[in-house]
Amino acid sequence: MRLGQALLLRGLVTLDQLEAATVRQVTLGGRLGTNLVELGFLKDQDLRETLAAMHSVRPADPADLRTIPPEFTRLLTPALAERYRAIPFKRDRYGIHVAITDPANLRILDDLRARLGKEIRPYVVSESRMLYCLKKYYRVEPYHRYAGLIARYAAEETQGAPAETGHTRALRDEDLTDARQVLALRLAQATSRQELGRALLRYAGGMLDRAALFVVQGGQAVGWLALGDREVRERIGELSFPLTEKGVLAEVARTQAVYVGPLPEGPENQPLREVLGTPAARTACVLPVTYENRTVLLLYGEGPRPAALAARQADLTRAALQASLALQILVLRNRLLDM
Repeated sequence: MRLGQALLLRGLVTLDQLEAATVRQVTLGGRLGTNLVELGFLKDQDLRETLAAMHSVRPADPADLRTIPPEFTRLLTPALAERYRAIPFKRDRYGIHVAITDPANLRILDDLRARLGKEIRPYVVSESRMLYCLKKYYRVEPYHRYAGLIARYAAEETQGAPAETGHTRALRDEDLTDARQVLALRLAQATSRQELGRALLRYAGGMLDRAALFVVQGGQAVGWLALGDREVRERIGELSFPLTEKGVLAEVARTQAVYVGPLPEGPENQPLREVLGTPAARTACVLPVTYENRTVLLLYGEGPRPAALAARQADLTRAALQASLALQILVLRNRLLDM
């Protein structure tokens, strides 16, 4: 997975922000993450934690890089540190800890092992933070286009700003205990529409008492998947709502606006109550999943109280946006495989 995809799936940037940073990258150079940080769209901490999750390594804590003893910086010459974009900063019984911008580059890691004569424990660091450290410890001057971020990091240290702190975001640890990260990972790894739908439905089920997915096709919203007992899961396929008529599903499919509130009375919504067993007093939400500005899926859910469901609206909306992006990625992946 590429960085832009990972950031979008984590809800850290928007498509517009990603496009603006990509244009800036093409014109000014630098990595995508650097441009996002420079534009103020992304925090350096969020960038390195995303990179750490992508590469299954730890993020380098700026506090560990603030005062690196000379015994470690001397392990590499300025030319090698710049070439590898790597800086040793401490050691333990398992080996030497190295901050590096490309922890997935096996050739660099092998070269470092050979030169240092020790096992390497890589910690990922952002491009801009690495350039700052190269200037600070090796007097390697970065290109002028990085001057703004370099000055920002220097000011943080001079003014005694507290170091950013963050927990490791390795795929094998706490990411898998966080529902948002689990959803992002499942969506990113989905290889079929079925896997994508089940990932979204399972996430929604953690916040809603009832949830169902509808496929938009041929001017209809057709029941596809549902949480609940066996009868509900079997009967969801019986539901079909014309999108040219009234009804909460038709409204959201047409406007692509999230709906949160009471399920409106009327025959157009009655089948939802009958199949899903919805008491009239319950609160409903409907969220669109889109592809190329068309509504292709509708996530329908129910909660016990309006206030409780409203509090979950932001998370559900983000999940629908992530599913929209994952659907685009899935389509592109299938196109590539068919070429």
